[in-house]
Amino acid sequence: MKLSLAMLTPVILTSSILTGCTDPNEYPSLSPRPIEQSAKAMLDDVPLAPAAVSPSDLAFLSKITNIVAEAERAAAQFDKVHTAERSAIRAGTGAAMGSENWVVAQVAQSRVEHERGPVKAALANLDDLSRDMITKGPSADQAAFDAAVARVEAIDLAQSEALSRP
Repeated sequence: MKLSLAMLTPVILTSSILTGCTDPNEYPSLSPRPIEQSAKAMLDDVPLAPAAVSPSDLAFLSKITNIVAEAERAAAQFDKVHTAERSAIRAGTGAAMGSENWVVAQVAQSRVEHERGPVKAALANLDDLSRDMITKGPSADQAAFDAAVARVEAIDLAQSEALSRP
C-alpha cells in the first residue's frame, strides 16, 4: 500500500491542531510536594551513638589462634611436598601431552595442589568468623582477627606464587 500526500494531510492537520490544545503551564511541577517536604525531617539521618565495643572473647581468640596454627602447619607440609615434587613438575614442563613425563608431572602437581586444601579451609573458617563479628558488632578482638586473616591470606598467596613457578 502506497501512502499519498492526500491520505497523510488529515493526519498531519489533526496532530498539529491537537498539540496546540495543551497549555504548557499545566504540566506537573517537579518540586517536592508538601507531604514530601514535611517527611524530609523524618528521613534525615539521626546521629547514632557509637556502638559499645564488646570485651575480648577468649574462646574467639582461641579459635582464630587455632586456625592460624593449622594454616601454618599446612604451609609447612605444602612446602615439603612442593620441594619433593618440584623436579617431577619441571620434568613435565613442555613434555608432550600423554607422555610419561607429562603424566608424572600432572600427578605431582595434583599432590602439591591438594596440600593447599587446609589453607583454603582456614580462609573459609575465618570468613565464617567474620560474619559472626559483623553481627556481633565492634569487638576488642578485631585487631587480632585482622592479623589472623592477613597471615592466612599471606600463606595462601605464597602457595599460589609457588605453584605459578615450576
